[in-house]
Amino acid sequence: EAMQAAASKRAAARTEKDGQNVKSSVMVSLLTGALAGGLGTLVTTPMDVVKTRLMVSPHLYNGYLSAVFITFEEEGFGAFMKGAIPRLIHKMPANSVFFVLYEAVRRLLAVKT
Repeated sequence: EAMQAAASKRAAARTEKDGQNVKSSVMVSLLTGALAGGLGTLVTTPMDVVKTRLMVSPHLYNGYLSAVFITFEEEGFGAFMKGAIPRLIHKMPANSVFFVLYEAVRRLLAVKT
């Protein structure tokens, strides 16, 4: 009985530790996902602005570099970050959820890295 009680106690401690690890893992995944989404958005927003301008008003530009130079000359650097806040509001939570679900599925399928 003493051995059974000790084994039971170890199993409970392991479960509690695993539960803490899962909670910690979820927080790390949430933060990592938000950071990745935020950085990705900040890096790609200028390219997205130029692409959108080329699609909406192709007659104003002679190509990608033309759109970059004209945008900078007429509106300055800030023009390349237009729309960054709404994109951040969308991408940061979306990437957080994706990272958490990705890690959960990896854990469920016992995929090792």
